[in-house]
Amino acid sequence: MIELQGVSVSLHRHQILRDVTLAVGAEEVLAIVGPSGSGKSTLLRVVLGFIAPSGGKRVHQRQACQRRRGGSECHPRNAILRWCSRTSHSGRT
Repeated sequence: MIELQGVSVSLHRHQILRDVTLAVGAEEVLAIVGPSGSGKSTLLRVVLGFIAPSGGKRVHQRQACQRRRGGSECHPRNAILRWCSRTSHSGRT
C-alpha cells in the first residue's frame, strides 16, 4: 500500500502540489489524468521516492517515509517496479 497524507511539493518557490491525500492498495490500479502542468509527474516522483514532499508524508506499506536532504528516507520504487522487466517494455521475449 502507498499512502500520501497532506502532501505538498514546492520547487523553485512554486507550489506544485498542495495537501494531496490518497491511498492505493497493493492490488489497485490508479490512473492520474489532468492538463499539462497540473502536477501528475511530480505526484509520481513523490510516490516513487525520487523527490521528498515539502509538507505532509508518504507512507509505504505502513512505514512512514520522512523528508531527508537530497531525497527521502525509504525508497519504495523497487517494491513497486519489481514486476517490471526490461523485456516487458521492449517487445522482446
